[in-house]
Amino acid sequence: MDKSFGVLVNLKPGSEAAGTHSFTPLQIVGELD
Repeated sequence: MDKSFGVLVNLKPGSEAAGTHSFTPLQIVGELD
């Protein structure tokens, strides 16, 4: 989970990965989980 979490944290600033929403890494993990 470390690798994927790092990627999610890396993508957080670029809202393109999460659409126009400001997802936090934990929220993104919850969505993917």
